[in-house]
Amino acid sequence: MRLLVDGLIYEFQAGGGIGRLFAEALPRACALDPDLRVTLLTTGRLRSPLPAHPRIEVEKLGRAADYARLLGPGRLPWGRVPARVRAGALDRAVRRRGGDLWHSTYYTQPPSWRGPSLVIVYDLIHERYPELFPLDRDFIPQKARAIREATHVACISESARRDVLERYGLPEARTSVLYLAGGVPPAEAPARREPRPYLLYVGMRLAYKNFGGLLEAYAGWEHAAEVDLLCAGGPPGWSRDEAARIARLGLAGRVRHAGRVSDAELAALYRGAACFVYPSLYEGFGLPVLEAYGCGTPVALSRTSSLPEVGGEWGFYFDPRDAADLRRALSRAVDEAPRERAARAESARAWAAAFTWDRTARALLDLYRRLA
Repeated sequence: MRLLVDGLIYEFQAGGGIGRLFAEALPRACALDPDLRVTLLTTGRLRSPLPAHPRIEVEKLGRAADYARLLGPGRLPWGRVPARVRAGALDRAVRRRGGDLWHSTYYTQPPSWRGPSLVIVYDLIHERYPELFPLDRDFIPQKARAIREATHVACISESARRDVLERYGLPEARTSVLYLAGGVPPAEAPARREPRPYLLYVGMRLAYKNFGGLLEAYAGWEHAAEVDLLCAGGPPGWSRDEAARIARLGLAGRVRHAGRVSDAELAALYRGAACFVYPSLYEGFGLPVLEAYGCGTPVALSRTSSLPEVGGEWGFYFDPRDAADLRRALSRAVDEAPRERAARAESARAWAAAFTWDRTARALLDLYRRLA
């Protein structure tokens, strides 16, 4: 089986769950099926490492790679290359290579492709909050075409699948759920040593992630004087608005940023945290929840979208738009008695362990075999 994969996600995203999905699942799928051959198409202008396996062959997209060298950084979803230029390059590569199945990492399809195709839907954030992405207006119809024209649509949670069925009206038989897994090292990683206890926030701080709402809630939290708020990942420094809000709320020195961290450093941060907090308004899956569980860390998380599905019964849930409810969840997590905390951590760790990249890879390979 010859699988053609557009590696677009690696050209505009540095880290993140989508890139990790393909980096973890594609090599495992190749290991499971010696007949699987993957051609990974890319301009070569990468922001994160590509999946690697002896049967994953990387091919550069000809003239699109030249454009990538000449043009400055762009917005989602095209990275450094205009959509029409990249589409033409994909078309030429597909005609030259041929293949049994098309699978884009981010909602692209060569105009002349007539074979089966698989689309993975990660979330419907752009569709739900278009006002937050004014520069990405062209992306929503592009994504809609990819979803409607796909032979099969896999969604990374049942919540995301329900959203797709409601938004796009697809037959249920054309959809399925493809669960992800956590990505940090084992829970035996040493804990991060900090001078004061801390809550941990991980990832980007885009509007739908509700970091601003977390700051407002944290400022009025009963334990804010003795428990810091530490951030990791995402932009390493505060934006002007974030800095102004932190100052206005009197949180200077108590809200800190650890910068970009490795997976091992992130595991240490999880293990050292009094609580991991996930205040997002909407998520397609929620990898950090499983990562925190795997490290034995209490999790306070939003009661919305996919998060109850991923968090199970082991998290401390809150309404992300209700600051008082968020504060109550933080207090329940931090004040839990040691015996109950240990029992919850053990159960949550077992829950997280059931989500594995091996399981994801097997499910993905089953889809490839069924569609090709």
